[in-house]
Amino acid sequence: MSKRVVKGKLVGPYLLSTAWAFAALVSVLTPTAAVGAAGAPLNDSCSLATVVQAVPFSDREDTRDTTSTRSDPVPPCGRGRSLKSVFYTLTPRSDGFITADTFKSTFDTVVSVYTGQCGALSPVIGACNDDAAAPVKSRESEVSFTATAGTTYFFMISAYANDGGDLVFNVTDPDGTLAATQGGSIALDSCALDPRPGNSHRNGVIPLGAVAAAACALWRRFHKGLAPQ
Repeated sequence: MSKRVVKGKLVGPYLLSTAWAFAALVSVLTPTAAVGAAGAPLNDSCSLATVVQAVPFSDREDTRDTTSTRSDPVPPCGRGRSLKSVFYTLTPRSDGFITADTFKSTFDTVVSVYTGQCGALSPVIGACNDDAAAPVKSRESEVSFTATAGTTYFFMISAYANDGGDLVFNVTDPDGTLAATQGGSIALDSCALDPRPGNSHRNGVIPLGAVAAAACALWRRFHKGLAPQ
């Protein structure tokens, strides 16, 4: 079977689209794709929030290089401090009582919880805290609220003094009634790879993890608005 070249691209039975060629090149040339600007963690951006896959959940990260943007929500507590923020999301499959805290973090934190969409988030009433009261008043934060099945909750952790530090973020289910959440998957409508049948991310989802997060970052950065529906 004959093949021809058009503007340097091979045209034939194994056609590689311009978008795929570009994404492949970027993935090779960008080894730190899972890291945000200036070394900040990927969840420095609301749109790349870390997904809480199941509870109990615990995560540690360095937030000293994180940033804040005008689209970040203003916490209804902690004097509205939204500096050095990172984001997490949780979508429970059943109603349940949730507690989130930053105990054992090394800086003064503010935790606030929201629903809605990035850039247009609404605070969950009563789910914002600067200094936790129990067991003793401290610079760490703790919030508790009743979650509704199918609702995505955004947790923003910010630094009261705009310093950041070693963050420890925990999510627990004190009553033990909260079902597993999103199962570690990201919808292809927000992060697209190769949608062709037979690939590992069938049924419209790809596994959550470092590789998937890096792929999502690349797609959103270079193919904004082109994700398959």
